[in-house]
Amino acid sequence: MFDLFNPRLMYLILLPLCAILCIAGGLLLLGVNRNNLARAERLPRAVLPGAILGFIDLLWCIPNAMPILPESLHKYLLPLALLLIILAYCALDHLLSRAIGGFMILTAHFYLKESFATPTAGAAVFATLCLIFGTVGIFISGKPHLTRDIIRLSVTRYRAAMPVFLFLFAAISLMTFILNLTAGGKNA
Repeated sequence: MFDLFNPRLMYLILLPLCAILCIAGGLLLLGVNRNNLARAERLPRAVLPGAILGFIDLLWCIPNAMPILPESLHKYLLPLALLLIILAYCALDHLLSRAIGGFMILTAHFYLKESFATPTAGAAVFATLCLIFGTVGIFISGKPHLTRDIIRLSVTRYRAAMPVFLFLFAAISLMTFILNLTAGGKNA
């Protein structure tokens, strides 16, 4: 039986997906220059993309919330996620920035959990980068204007700092993906 929510399958799907998103984010940051800086600075405040990614984040939180809630409350989690995303759409500023931060936190948490369950060569480097990735997500969620500041750094001498980290995280994610595929489910 095909089970999309199998953690192992989700891990193998999310590794290359997150790598693609990191590469796209790095290329987006490298594409920022003084001519398009004003347009790029508005991106963290994008409401509709932020609502979509925020809803995905909230759906991802549901399986994490289920073990700590009584089973009688599980039926309220999806309606609560819908209500929260409507409220966020109406009331929150920097919604895309907050949603990106949440996605980074959830991704780092999930990657760390799964990387310990299926260790591979380079797992220590991957775990360290996941910890940094999640910490950046915490800062971005807590201070969403930092995303605008990261975009502004793209026109200074520190232009390559964040893209290099994103490309490095993408490379180590792809390496972990390949090592997991070649391990064939065996622990290294």
